[in-house]
Amino acid sequence: MRILIVEDESLQRRALAQTVEGVVPEADVIQAADGLEAVMQCRKVAPDVVFLDIRMPKMDGIEAARKIKEAAPDAALFFLTAYEHFAYAREAVGLGIEEYLLKPVAPEDLARCIDLARKKVQAKLEGARREAEMRKMLSDAMPLLLSQFVRDLCLGSITSQAEYRRRASVFDLRGEPDVAVSMGLGRHSGARPLADPAPAAAATEAELELRRRAATNAVEGVLSRYPGSVLVGRIAHDELVALVGTRELRASGRRPGQILRRLIAEAADTCRESELEFVVGIGTTSAGVLSIWQSYAAAARARERAWLIRDPGPRVMSAEDLGDVSDQWAQYPLLAERGLAEAVRSGLTDDAEQYLAQLADYFVQSGAHANHRQVSSAAQSRALECLAVLARAASEGGGPADQVHDLSAQAMGQALRANTPDALATSVSGLAEALARLVEQSHNARQSGLAERAAAYLEGHFPEEISLTGIAEELHVSPFYLSHVFHQAMEITFSEYLTNIRINEAKRLLTTSDLPVAEIASRVGYREPNYFGRVFKKATGVTPLAWRRERATRYD
Repeated sequence: MRILIVEDESLQRRALAQTVEGVVPEADVIQAADGLEAVMQCRKVAPDVVFLDIRMPKMDGIEAARKIKEAAPDAALFFLTAYEHFAYAREAVGLGIEEYLLKPVAPEDLARCIDLARKKVQAKLEGARREAEMRKMLSDAMPLLLSQFVRDLCLGSITSQAEYRRRASVFDLRGEPDVAVSMGLGRHSGARPLADPAPAAAATEAELELRRRAATNAVEGVLSRYPGSVLVGRIAHDELVALVGTRELRASGRRPGQILRRLIAEAADTCRESELEFVVGIGTTSAGVLSIWQSYAAAARARERAWLIRDPGPRVMSAEDLGDVSDQWAQYPLLAERGLAEAVRSGLTDDAEQYLAQLADYFVQSGAHANHRQVSSAAQSRALECLAVLARAASEGGGPADQVHDLSAQAMGQALRANTPDALATSVSGLAEALARLVEQSHNARQSGLAERAAAYLEGHFPEEISLTGIAEELHVSPFYLSHVFHQAMEITFSEYLTNIRINEAKRLLTTSDLPVAEIASRVGYREPNYFGRVFKKATGVTPLAWRRERATRYD
């Protein structure tokens, strides 16, 4: 703590400094003989506390206090004044003086003032710390807030300009967005068919997530150079959306479409090192920000079409390039398809059924051609895209590549040969159900193997201090996941399985040896014999000694 003493009387100044040093030995005490010198000292090193005399040459205490507050606004100021000057000192109320001390100043008064100043400094530091924490929390939450804002705009959840303006005020926008760009960040599969991903694409989901985050940051950096308004948010694990404003640029004679495509090409280059497939769909221009969900629906449809492009390099498609935007396409249940793909990816057969109902209804109701005797080409094309999306989801979910390829090839053949809307719907529902079961079986097989490895570990280490967390670390999985998988595969909890192993071994030792119960408890993993006795009795109905006596009597 730095304490400045300003007093023109040298004896009083030195005496006051000695008193302060006696009260606060660790303090750095600075002295000044007049107000002018005090101001210069404050400009060099900002003090925490200033004891300031009022009547001084060159610059009195009132004027010095004003300048000290400018140089060191956080310093606690205390006026030193004789009794006859006390009323004069009261005129300095507006200077933010903490207190007025009458000369001669008692040590206890100095100690009280310094303690007051210390508390003020600590409170300020604590306030600054809390503010820094709040700023960090807000900074950490900004990507989530932005993604949720973009997601809500894409889904049409924001229905009033007032709500839009309130939420948009958090972000630095230079106008209202009117075009959506949907960017896919999927597993890299080169130029192979969608249902037959490259064998090298065996990265774990955690590794893929790290790559997607790096790619997201790179894309955000590139799109930040767009000269109009732009919002970039990750609205799904493999989808990044940019909402951009084009009206201002068009009004100024510039071509936002060309600028956007150039930036997207640069973004694709930045994603190459991530080994992710960067596929982009550009939506149509919406009538306003509240209807930008229509632009997003068109962008998502264009992106799904772009997945089917076999050419290497950036795959970008605009909704305007499709040339078949119609009410029928707008009616397509895109969110149901996304939900179905996620259910297939996760192997959730029950969840798949609820989404299939919506998709099947669409193909049955909208799939017929105008003459009602053959399937429309638009519906057939949509079905093929949906089948490709499902095949990709199954591959990402861990389904065996050869089986995914065979099932999807059969379903695509059925869709191409379908001559009724019902047959078209059947090709989609049949593949979705088959792929969901396939992924579920694959998950179960992996889970069973994991549970067996955990059980084997318990069999070999049960005498040791062992925990679910410790085994999870050995197997490189989360404790929660291991607990769930173990219980599902073994139909018994982790702790119950460990207890059974220990109790069975204790039974064997009690029956075949004369070891003391305490020694047996230690050998099977219990450090407290009394606790072992309670666990044993709960499992068998009798105490360890009763078990031994009963077995000894039985064999006599």
